Amino acid sequence: METIHVGVSEFKTKALELFTAVSEGGEYVVTKHGEPIANVVPITKNIESSQGSLAHMLETSEDIVEFDSSTMWDVLK
Repeated sequence: METIHVGVSEFKTKALELFTAVSEGGEYVVTKHGEPIANVVPITKNIESSQGSLAHMLETSEDIVEFDSSTMWDVLK
């Protein structure tokens, strides 16, 4: 489904209908005076792309709750 541009007034009037379309895979760019002000996309699309794109890049090697950074500041003295 292609991205559809919709004015803010039309979005306000048809919000429930547009959200139904979004839940079925539709995407909208909301505009005000012809300028884009918001993207309305299915939330699952955002979650999948953000989690999937960085999942293999993050690794923790120390306790992130009890982390002592005081020795790192010695370098700046």
